[in-house]
Amino acid sequence: MIAANSKYSTTDVSFSLGQATVIAAGLTPIIGVVVLGSYSLCWGMGSLLAATSHFKHVQILLPTTIISIVVHEVLHWAGYVGFAHLPWRTVRFGFSWRSLAAYVHADAPVGISAYRRLVALPGVLLGVAPVLVGTAWESGSMTLYGFLMLVAAGGDIVILWRIRHVPPESLVMDHPSRAGCWVLNERRDEDPPLSDAQDQSNGPLRK
Repeated sequence: MIAANSKYSTTDVSFSLGQATVIAAGLTPIIGVVVLGSYSLCWGMGSLLAATSHFKHVQILLPTTIISIVVHEVLHWAGYVGFAHLPWRTVRFGFSWRSLAAYVHADAPVGISAYRRLVALPGVLLGVAPVLVGTAWESGSMTLYGFLMLVAAGGDIVILWRIRHVPPESLVMDHPSRAGCWVLNERRDEDPPLSDAQDQSNGPLRK
């Protein structure tokens, strides 16, 4: 929350979690065409179809999913600490029962460059990297895993799209209940301090 006497006003660059989920779901076919289509052009569909058998078994799928979700959020946490240089104790983990989604959140402003990197980090390491390695090594299982992790990072992709026009010198603050963030705009000296109601009129913002 930005205090009423803060030197910053805010601009909303967030989606509701429902909007982010719908948009992310819409990205799935596009990701599939790019990732699975590229692999098929290189190696055919045989090893990809064979790899799907591994993900049909609950004893494989369930622990893999749980561990991947945990690692995904830990990577966001590591991004806050490593890219934004926030003390690790100030970055908290949470779970939204309403959207059935885990999240990591910090109440401190960070540079937009660091924010972009920490948002992108899980998708790059768990999604893009396995896809590239799997395609290069003809590993259908690794490519399929990377595809699933890119789908799981759909919300992060939505956030990166939403903040694509934020100027590189900007400070942002992650929104605690929506997908995205506030952009912090420095108030001019002649601007009067805003009340809490006015300051929030830009909309409640957020992951």
